[in-house]
Amino acid sequence: MVKADDTLRNLTAEEQQEYIDKLNEHCTLHNMSVHATNTAVARDVQSTLDSIFKTLDALAIQTRIYVCLFASHGHMEADEITRKLEQWACMAGRSIDEHKTVQIMQYVCTYLLNSGLRTIVKRCDIRINYTNFGTAIKEKLGIDLKSWPEGISFQSPTSINDHNTLLKLCNALKNNSCHWFCMTPHK
Repeated sequence: MVKADDTLRNLTAEEQQEYIDKLNEHCTLHNMSVHATNTAVARDVQSTLDSIFKTLDALAIQTRIYVCLFASHGHMEADEITRKLEQWACMAGRSIDEHKTVQIMQYVCTYLLNSGLRTIVKRCDIRINYTNFGTAIKEKLGIDLKSWPEGISFQSPTSINDHNTLLKLCNALKNNSCHWFCMTPHK
């Protein structure tokens, strides 16, 4: 337009700013307006969701927090999605704990035990030595584990393959009924 129209070549600073403001307003409205085709909408949605998924994947890797994201084209409200998920869960007839795999439970138990030990010892480089627990942890550090669940032999959770046993151990560690403590010297 500038090359074809002589009046646009010699603009004052105020006129230039006015054109810039109009252009910015046009761009803003264009970005917020309805797209011309469904293909354009789909590309915008896919691009935005790809960015969100990358961010959520990074969050999961860094913090082990997983997020479930639902995207709907206005045909389904969030409460309707929630009701459908609840119906699905009820029809499946299982609790949330039953959906946890043995491997996940082994990981959670191991994590809870090691993080509890690290907290009480105040060292981030320590792990439980199950084989030499009496000397490596009890005698050397003066720390013991209280209220290990009955019926479960003291061993690494990665050696336990029974789901119910792991669930029992995991619950005891989560509700702190099984926990680390500093032993007092005998007098």
